Amino acid sequence: GDAEGRILIVDYKKKLRLQKSRYRNGADGFPQSIQIPLYVFLLKARGTAVDGAAYYDIESAKYSFVWFEDAPKAWCGAEDMDAYTAALAQGLAAWAGSMTRGEFSLAGAEEECRGCSFRPLCRSRYAVRS
Repeated sequence: GDAEGRILIVDYKKKLRLQKSRYRNGADGFPQSIQIPLYVFLLKARGTAVDGAAYYDIESAKYSFVWFEDAPKAWCGAEDMDAYTAALAQGLAAWAGSMTRGEFSLAGAEEECRGCSFRPLCRSRYAVRS
């Protein structure tokens, strides 16, 4: 936070390899990178107001603002981040419902997973297939 009580999420990277294009909506309504939107979602779910998010590249000692009203070159706006977190909430609820029903199947996952923004979290390629 800052002196005005604003909260900025900062994700430190040894070398930032992500690009602005990773924050464009994919076919499923999610950006290709969901790490920052997930942090925003989790803090907002706790009732914490979040004012922005950025990556910090340790090697170059530079910030890349994903979303922040005071950053003229932010990768997306507040409306975009609200849409990402809303879509993320729906996706997480669907996953939780499937798990509650005991549905953990990966049948056809390769075809279904193509283009899915949650693919980096899922790690379906590590699943044991019977």
